[in-house]
Amino acid sequence: MKVNNRYKQKYHANVPSGWSNDPNGMIYYNGKVHLFYQHYPHDSKWGPMHWLHMTSTDLVTWEALPIALVPDEEYEAICGCCSGNAIEKDGKLVLMYTAAQPDRQRQCLAVSDDGGITFKKYADNPVLTAEMLDEEVSTRDFRDPKIIVKDGWYYCFAGTRIIPEKHREAFEEYIESNAFEFDPDAMDQEDFIKNPEAYWAKYGDDPVDSGSPSAQAANTDSENEDANQEPIPFNENLVFHIENQETEEHGVSAPTEIKTISSDSVHHVVKAPSAEVLGGQPQVVLGDGNIILFKSKDLLHWQYCGKLIHPQKGFKKAYFKLDGVYECPDFFQSNGEDIVLASPQNLPQDGNKYENVHSNVYIHGKLDFKTGAFHMKEICELDSGFDFYAPQVVKMPDGRNIMIAWKEMWDRSYPTQVDNWVGTYTLPREMEFKNGRLYQIPAREVIACRANEVSAEDIELDNTSISVEGIEGNVIEIVAEFKVDDAEKVGVRYFKGTEHETVAYYDAKKKVVIVDRSKGGIKLTGSETNQNTRTCDVDDSETIKFDIFLDVISSEVFINDGRYCITANVYPDPTDIDVEFFAEGGKATLLSAAKYDIIPKKNDKA
Repeated sequence: MKVNNRYKQKYHANVPSGWSNDPNGMIYYNGKVHLFYQHYPHDSKWGPMHWLHMTSTDLVTWEALPIALVPDEEYEAICGCCSGNAIEKDGKLVLMYTAAQPDRQRQCLAVSDDGGITFKKYADNPVLTAEMLDEEVSTRDFRDPKIIVKDGWYYCFAGTRIIPEKHREAFEEYIESNAFEFDPDAMDQEDFIKNPEAYWAKYGDDPVDSGSPSAQAANTDSENEDANQEPIPFNENLVFHIENQETEEHGVSAPTEIKTISSDSVHHVVKAPSAEVLGGQPQVVLGDGNIILFKSKDLLHWQYCGKLIHPQKGFKKAYFKLDGVYECPDFFQSNGEDIVLASPQNLPQDGNKYENVHSNVYIHGKLDFKTGAFHMKEICELDSGFDFYAPQVVKMPDGRNIMIAWKEMWDRSYPTQVDNWVGTYTLPREMEFKNGRLYQIPAREVIACRANEVSAEDIELDNTSISVEGIEGNVIEIVAEFKVDDAEKVGVRYFKGTEHETVAYYDAKKKVVIVDRSKGGIKLTGSETNQNTRTCDVDDSETIKFDIFLDVISSEVFINDGRYCITANVYPDPTDIDVEFFAEGGKATLLSAAKYDIIPKKNDKA
């Protein structure tokens, strides 16, 4: 494939080519942070999952290593090596991942003997299936293992659905009637990985949603065909680099609108059965979303502990009757609090929370490791933005908990698909529970990349907008603090040009921060009702502080020193670099404003 890099970020992780989604297996090992993620190398759409592997010594620049996992075993046929995690055991790097098929999901191991360069799958995979656990666990939805070590035990969290006893017979009947086996006579598995559509064409069916309509063809501009081709080292037989192709009018050729790519209702690609198939009640038969816990002494033999999420007073029924899976669970502790992260599918919108069809949450409280029961204090949205999913946390040697998430969203359009790549990741964020809330701030390694500061302070705004000389750019950090006074709104316009702008502002009457990308550039479409704005409820205060990180297409807005966050991808023109500060409906004071160029300390090899 040829890759157009016009939208590649400068100080965030990007996939080199093809498709990528969930980050996996973040671990500090042998002096580096290892980041694995879901990857399909043969096309810029979802396909049988591989694990791509990157490492970093500074959390800003990433070096791509050889693909860690390829779905070349029978138990991985169709969906591939899906999400999981990494752990160090006896000095070796061990991966646990989900081998997913349309009717069942199981957990497998792979081990590296060469410091994390290559991985060998365990001969007796899969090591853990839902059938080994408890009959309440869905065999169809059982994925995304996360391993921690505590008190001499390996504990593993996984997302699943729980089947109520009265519906288990109906569930088993459904599974038996929809049992699936890959047919090696129809197509060799290696050929299937490269061209899955050809396999399904033999049956006149498509039980797996590829995540991409045929209309999403790769960019075949004649300029791109003639561009110089430079191999990318990590995968030189598959991937080629293409230099940005400039035009006089817009700098690069770009479509004005991209069609939505749907993943149906289950992002791990297995299509949800229709209500008709299940007698009109699909969720009843498939079960309610949950997270489960099990333990092992050796990573090979597992004991089921129980499910985390139980009905508790003060929590809405939607959390316990989720029509989906709490995907990609993670667990860490901060200041004595147990924290669980997860990405629940189809969590209903609640006021300004959960505006995406597929959401993200953190739950804090106390986990009972004997029973798996989580005594929850509160469930909160982790990031209120458009593009944030499957956050993963790594414990650093200095004790910090660093999180990175997939900076895209399911059931959305992906403008970079025509450039033969899809997949961006958030800034690494330091996570700390304090003042009753999980704070997240850009990692200090990112802050160390600040350069060329331009600043101003104490500027009076009276229902007006201003620009500050030298505060501009699209690979920058903007820090702005406002005293609201009697203004109705205060905020920042960025990625601004003659036609485009993205806006982050505080609405003093509603006590919310809103990010508006309705005029941001390429029109994005998706399954949500609201495609243009995301809203975050904030505490009432006389001042509001924004820390905004821009990186070509990335907008990450940290509010009040990381108490709240709103993340979005935006696709402006490359000339849209202006920044404005404004107050509407009254007076405000721009107490301070600063711009920093963010310049990695070394060349990005990823």
